[in-house]
Amino acid sequence: MLRGNFDKVMSTATQINYSEDALISLTEEQFRCLDQLEDNPRCLIRGSAGTGKTLLAIEAAKKAAISGEKVAFFCFNSMLGSWLKRYFERENPELQPAYVGTIHAWMTKVAALSGLQPHPAGDDLQHYYQEELPLITFEALDKSPLQYDRIIIDEAQDIIGSSAFDILDVVLKNGLARGKWFMFGDFTNQAIFNQGIDSEKCLKELEDTTSFIKFRLKINCRNTKQIGDEIRYITGFDSSAYLWTKVAGVPVEYKTYKTREEELHILQAVLDKLIKDGVEPGKITILSPYKRESSVASAVTRFEIRDYKPEIHDMITFSTVQSYKGLENAVIILSDVDTFAHERLMYVGLSRARSGLYILETEAAEGEHVQLLMKAVTK
Repeated sequence: MLRGNFDKVMSTATQINYSEDALISLTEEQFRCLDQLEDNPRCLIRGSAGTGKTLLAIEAAKKAAISGEKVAFFCFNSMLGSWLKRYFERENPELQPAYVGTIHAWMTKVAALSGLQPHPAGDDLQHYYQEELPLITFEALDKSPLQYDRIIIDEAQDIIGSSAFDILDVVLKNGLARGKWFMFGDFTNQAIFNQGIDSEKCLKELEDTTSFIKFRLKINCRNTKQIGDEIRYITGFDSSAYLWTKVAGVPVEYKTYKTREEELHILQAVLDKLIKDGVEPGKITILSPYKRESSVASAVTRFEIRDYKPEIHDMITFSTVQSYKGLENAVIILSDVDTFAHERLMYVGLSRARSGLYILETEAAEGEHVQLLMKAVTK
């Protein structure tokens, strides 16, 4: 009689902050992997999205650098390379590798230091990066030899087996067979840039030439339970060896649209709600399978949206799904979804979200989405 009835509604920002704190605490478990790798010169660490591969690669690079080793830390994606470079620039000098960034940026730098000035001719960038630039780099290394004590590779699934990978055998002290290296990768679901290269076959060939420790990360420490469930339903990824986090978060929301104008209205409404609920703009990233000029994000006028850069922390950002591989944010809005048929691309896009996920889909994509849910339920 004295206490009236009431409901206490938790804001979206509060729910996201709670789940973010819980996810951060789970990442501590991944550091156990480092203790098991310290005494092994060559290690292959496999794990699906969210298992902490990049975090472990960073810590491995720090330990190697502080022990006095000359370390090269390579990745494939340019945005991830920029993020890693900025991260280490803020660290103490003794923790910084000799090189941090993409393997293609490194090859360009090596060529330039030797007096060569590689430039892509025409529009065939794929041929340039896969064939021409590696040949130029070999020529540059022949003129000015360079070696590292240890090589660490993140996104190894996009590098192993390529012409660029062959160069590492030259610059690593004692080569790939006897030298020190750590490779981190997801060879099943995130190999979206390998251009038909059979990564598993390349790993088998590497195994035939040298010995190395294999370690498989099994615990997702990035995505909330709701996001993990949605990844399983949409992509079909449900390995029995993979443990999804049990951290609860906000429900995944699907928004269906008929026209580009309707999608724009929905996107602005989602952004408006998130900001009013107290979610910081820097915790929101809009992803699209398409470049910005072809995405609905280009038509947004009510909010300032910047192309993603590692130094941007206080504004809403945009990126293609492909370019954002290896990165993450608290809230991801996956826009312009006209099909769920590209499973690996969807896997990458969905798994970038730590705590909040919004999916803007066409009516045709909604039909696919419903079918995928029915298929998952009837398994």
